[in-house]
Amino acid sequence: MSMKNKRFNWLHPIVLIVCLLTLPAAAAAELTLVDAEDFQAGLGLEFGAGLFTSDDSNFGADGDDDAGWYEAYFKPTLNASYGTEVGSFYGGLSYVASATRGDGDIAGFTDEDSDGVSSELSYLGWRSGDLFASLGEDAVDISFGEQEFAIGDGFLVMDGEFDYADGAYWLAPHRSFEQAALVKLNTEPVRADIFHLKSGADQGDTELRGVNLEYVDEKRGTLGASWMTIPESNSASRDGMDIYSIRGQGSPLAEELFLAFEYVREDGGDDAPRPKTRPSIRCSTASAAAGAPTSWARSPASTTCSTATRRCTWCI
Repeated sequence: MSMKNKRFNWLHPIVLIVCLLTLPAAAAAELTLVDAEDFQAGLGLEFGAGLFTSDDSNFGADGDDDAGWYEAYFKPTLNASYGTEVGSFYGGLSYVASATRGDGDIAGFTDEDSDGVSSELSYLGWRSGDLFASLGEDAVDISFGEQEFAIGDGFLVMDGEFDYADGAYWLAPHRSFEQAALVKLNTEPVRADIFHLKSGADQGDTELRGVNLEYVDEKRGTLGASWMTIPESNSASRDGMDIYSIRGQGSPLAEELFLAFEYVREDGGDDAPRPKTRPSIRCSTASAAAGAPTSWARSPASTTCSTATRRCTWCI
């Protein structure tokens, strides 16, 4: 039975059993096509598949309380670079074929007919190499096109697509932004990103531009601050918004103790009922020695994000 039109309340707990196929959830391979002195080219192949079942979903509130579905995707990637006396030029091209079969995911974003083939990467770029020797190798990196971009660990900016138009919602093979212009300044110990991004239609055709600064200490960790604005979005709650972020992560006290925090302030947005500001506080601790998973604690006003699944109600 299709769950395309079903509603799912994320505040209700569910029991989700993920059964992987004989292959891992995702398997990848890299093949070298050309390895000359000034020119390199390679082919990446990535495949993912998963079988999912959920019993008593939403406590049966929608009538059909059991669901089962499977997802799969295949993603080949072609990349190349060419070195010159004034830096290196590089580019990449990738498409994703993906599908969902069965009942569709329990959130109702996909059904038994959700599938498709769509572009994932199509970009060109330039790295400075030793052109600015005093700043370090590849101190300047400029790129544009359809590509991936993330700030920090992706709490605010990481995923430009929502992965429901072509199926495989939970495996989430799409991560790139439909349009991205990036300038990365990779100096030490301070680095910076200047960016302009545009997400796909399933993320509201949201345009995002801003600046990210980071101070990196290899032993103690990273401190970062970001400002970004949304000049255009089909989502009224995002359109016109300004976002400010301060974050940090690392092991400043002891090598075995990993700490992380992030504070976010959101101002504006054209959706009148929405509060003009909504702070979000996120903290985490993890024992590096024990290999314990990171646990998150957020304020009640926080956006609903999860770095484990890359699913959120606000993330760009």
